[in-house]
Amino acid sequence: MPLPASHRKIQYRQLGPRDLRSWARLIAGVFSRDEPLAVAAGQSREELENMLLTIGPSALGENCSYGAWDGTELVGAALATAFTWAPPDGAEALSPSYPPIGAIIGELEAAFETQPRERLQRCLHIHMLAVSQQFRSYRIAEKLVQNSIDVAATRGFQEAITDATNPASQQVFRKAGFAQLTEVRYADFDFDGNHIFDDIENAAEIALMWRAI
Repeated sequence: MPLPASHRKIQYRQLGPRDLRSWARLIAGVFSRDEPLAVAAGQSREELENMLLTIGPSALGENCSYGAWDGTELVGAALATAFTWAPPDGAEALSPSYPPIGAIIGELEAAFETQPRERLQRCLHIHMLAVSQQFRSYRIAEKLVQNSIDVAATRGFQEAITDATNPASQQVFRKAGFAQLTEVRYADFDFDGNHIFDDIENAAEIALMWRAI
C-alpha cells in the first residue's frame, strides 16, 4: 500500500527543459480544474497545456522555477521569472479563453508596471503555483515559493511579486512574507461589457502581493 503524502519524502529542485511536459501537464490539470480565473473563463486543460508547452522553454530558461517530486512524479510546481519576462509572440493565442484572464491580470499589475525598468528587472514574478490535489495541506506550496525566492536571491533579485487569485494562495504567500499591494474585485471587473468573473465562488478578488528579498 502506498505511503500517505504526509509520510513521503518530497524532493525539491529547480525546473528545467527536461521537465517541460510533466510541468505543463501538472499545471494545466490543476488550473483547469481548480484555479478561479481558468474555471470561470472556461479554459480547458488541453488549451492551457498547449500554451504552457509554448511558453515553457523561455519561462523555465529563467532558472527561477521550482518543482516538487514524489519519486519520479512531479506533484507541485512554482513558475517564476523576472517581472520583465514576456511570453513568446502568439503563445497566449493558443488559449482562446485566455483574453479575460490576461485583461484582469493586466489591470491588477498596471500601476506596478510603471516602476523603473531597472527595478522590475530585479523583481521576481511568481506566475503560477500548483500542487496536485492529493498532496495539498503538507506545505508543499509554501516550500516551492520559498525555494524560488531563495534561488532568486542568489541571482541578485531584490523583491518578489505575485498575482494571487484565491484565499488559499493568498494565505500561502502571506506565510511567505508577502503583503497585499492592491486588488481587483471579481464582481467589479468588466471585460467587453461582461462581468465574466462575478460568479466565482469562495473568492472575492485577485490580489497583487509583494515582499522584499
